[in-house]
Amino acid sequence: MIRILIKEPGKDPEVREVEHELKTFQNIVGGWIETVPILKNIILVCNEEGLLLNLPVNIINNYKFCGTVFFVRTKYENFVSLTDDDIQKITSQLF
Repeated sequence: MIRILIKEPGKDPEVREVEHELKTFQNIVGGWIETVPILKNIILVCNEEGLLLNLPVNIINNYKFCGTVFFVRTKYENFVSLTDDDIQKITSQLF
């Protein structure tokens, strides 16, 4: 299991524990994943084809992403659970 922060379009961010599997991550965003560095050691994961699929707009810190996104911590090239401090930093700086 991995702890992430999910942001669906038009909804408040929500902390969830999900399976640490590519298929789970793809299900969350609704397709192929794309990663975007956001803060030190924290990335945003979104749908690579969100714009082409005409997914609803999701505004994060005045940037437009399409569809549901989630935030996760990285360690080297691996996804790891967010800490309480990470969640506080994300919500205070990006929302």
